Amino acid sequence: MQDIFEIENRLKQFFMEKAENSLNQEYMCKYKNRYSHCIKAEMIAKELSVHFKLSIEECQKAMIAALLHDCGKEYPKKEGHAKRGKKIAQSEFDITDKTVLRAIRRHQNKDKHPCETVIDWIVHCADCAAKEESYDIQKITSYIKTKL
Repeated sequence: MQDIFEIENRLKQFFMEKAENSLNQEYMCKYKNRYSHCIKAEMIAKELSVHFKLSIEECQKAMIAALLHDCGKEYPKKEGHAKRGKKIAQSEFDITDKTVLRAIRRHQNKDKHPCETVIDWIVHCADCAAKEESYDIQKITSYIKTKL
């Protein structure tokens, strides 16, 4: 399993390059906010993994998937950012783990690609919670339990 801090640094560089290439102040802010959102989702995924008593390896997988879940967000809409994000995770971040790639692909919990595993649900809920100023980890944990 790859080092989470290395992936964080690579993701920051990935978003910063996108921001610098845009030469648009609005997009620069968007990329910085997206990176912050991904870091917050990663931390929430870690917290949820502890609540579900996942192994260290499973926790790392959930954290990496949460960290990279939106890396495909600024690409053409016709493919969908979750599908594109999975491809970018493979090509730009050298992710090969099927559990991580699956959770990135399923983080939106859409009809064609619904969440099924605990890691899928953790990444989906971490993404949703990371959009909020505050969240209740107990409520999220209870919600996930109803879905499994």
